[in-house]
Amino acid sequence: MRLLRQLAQDLREWRIACGRPGEDALIIPSTKGDPWTKTDWENWCNRQWVPACRRAGLGTIPRPYDLRHSFASLLLADGRQPLYVAEQLGHSPAVLHNTYAHLFAEYADRRQVDPECEIDRARDQAS
Repeated sequence: MRLLRQLAQDLREWRIACGRPGEDALIIPSTKGDPWTKTDWENWCNRQWVPACRRAGLGTIPRPYDLRHSFASLLLADGRQPLYVAEQLGHSPAVLHNTYAHLFAEYADRRQVDPECEIDRARDQAS
């Protein structure tokens, strides 16, 4: 799986800041170093996600899961093949089609969008 340039850079910086943990290390472990529990997730949403969304000026707070949909939409808008997008999301092509079929027609006659440029543009606007 190829990560978008910005995500790959963010992960490199995170690894350096964390003292270069092993390749199998969790990116954001619980305070005990374990995978998150439901309570850990809810606490993170309330303490980090919601305030970040408010600082970004979002009127409606999206679910963090909605970022997957944005990622899939950017890849499809970029003209990536559905099989590639399904693999990036860990979906079967059938699940991708059932979830994102409305985008195939929407993007068919549209200029291609470069996901990395869109991320850069959003980051520039946020800073």
